[in-house]
Amino acid sequence: MPNLQNKSKALCEILSHSAGQSAVVFCRKKRLSDLLFSLISTKNRTPIEVHGELNDKEQDARISAFRAGKYDTLIITRGI
Repeated sequence: MPNLQNKSKALCEILSHSAGQSAVVFCRKKRLSDLLFSLISTKNRTPIEVHGELNDKEQDARISAFRAGKYDTLIITRGI
């Protein structure tokens, strides 16, 4: 998984230079979304995940919380 490690490192580098700004990260699979959520949580960011296992109401609530500024990083995937 060296490519994934390089991408994750690059993403964290980009996010570290965008303190105070919101960010949206798209992933293909929920497994990657979960991994990035854990990683980003340790980098002075407040991420929230939206994925296909959540019902529509929960997805909408999480997106609304992101838009309201309660979270600064939205990690989103349609994969399960």
